[in-house]
Amino acid sequence: DGAYPLAFPPQKEDAAMALSVGDVRQSVMIEPRNRPELASLAVKLKLPEYLHYRSEPEIEVRSGSVSLLKEAQASFRATASRPLAEARMDGAVQPVSGDQLNTAFQPVDSSKEHTFHWKDIDGLVPREPLVLKVRAVEDEAPKVSARRETQDQVVLDSEVLAFDLSVEDDFGIRRVGLEWKGVGDGAGGAGIAQGDRVAAAGEAERRELSTRATFCAEREKVAPQMIEIRAWAEDFLPARKRAYSATFVVQVLNKADHALWLTEQFGKWLQHARESYEREQQLHATNKELRSLTAGASASKPRRRTRIRNAWVISRRPAGSLSSRQPRIPSSTPRAWSRGPRCCNPSRTSRPSGCPAWPAC
Repeated sequence: DGAYPLAFPPQKEDAAMALSVGDVRQSVMIEPRNRPELASLAVKLKLPEYLHYRSEPEIEVRSGSVSLLKEAQASFRATASRPLAEARMDGAVQPVSGDQLNTAFQPVDSSKEHTFHWKDIDGLVPREPLVLKVRAVEDEAPKVSARRETQDQVVLDSEVLAFDLSVEDDFGIRRVGLEWKGVGDGAGGAGIAQGDRVAAAGEAERRELSTRATFCAEREKVAPQMIEIRAWAEDFLPARKRAYSATFVVQVLNKADHALWLTEQFGKWLQHARESYEREQQLHATNKELRSLTAGASASKPRRRTRIRNAWVISRRPAGSLSSRQPRIPSSTPRAWSRGPRCCNPSRTSRPSGCPAWPAC
């Protein structure tokens, strides 16, 4: 056919190849080149108007797939390893500038695949085209978490409860706050409490927000009762319901009922203290009796051996910590006592008739 195939090993550097055919001599310059590859791929987004974004965020594509918001518009920007001569996406010619490929904005309405082809200025093409999977996703609801410094479940109506709130959203946070609702029928016919309070306002492009929110039953005009408190957050999606955190249940008491509750808790703690004291006294008496016996005598009778074994088993049991059973007193309680009603005779050792604040007084 007038052609002669030539085989030579792969080359990495430019070199001249000398050819001779009969009396004809020719020198050909060999320039080895790698196939053009994409060094980076990014997606620029125009987000829906309800998000109120002023900027056009970019997402770096680091794998064969990317998640984009539905109803947004996307433009792909690719950077090649060498200047490009032409590029196509899904068969359509795309504009190139140097080593960059930029596509026009197009709506993201469903999940689909895009296929990219490109050719560099040397006429080389990639071994395989790039196939990018685009997943169209919905705008997700915010994620809310709330934390309390103390875990008291019984509080005074004048006590201020502090909550540390943390909110995350995929695009923007609108508002954050607290919501409360009474449990049961309320107290004294006052009705079930229900309300909310805004703690902080977010921004259109703010994806994380941390703030502190407070609740005071007296300030919010909530009558003493059992209530549920939880944090909430809103994003910018129209008609979306609030996202909520875990619920905190607290019992709100007035000064008189709180004093009665503390008296009951101290009584329970005192009962546990007495039981522990009596138990230790019994063990001490048994140990003294066992130490007074000789080793042979203590082991000679089955009854004595049983007493030794029982005493050892009882002594090995973990004793309950009295500190763990002691009632937790909120920091506001001493101040409430100082402002609360007092007995006519504070030196009494028993509860006077008609004194709801005893023994605080």
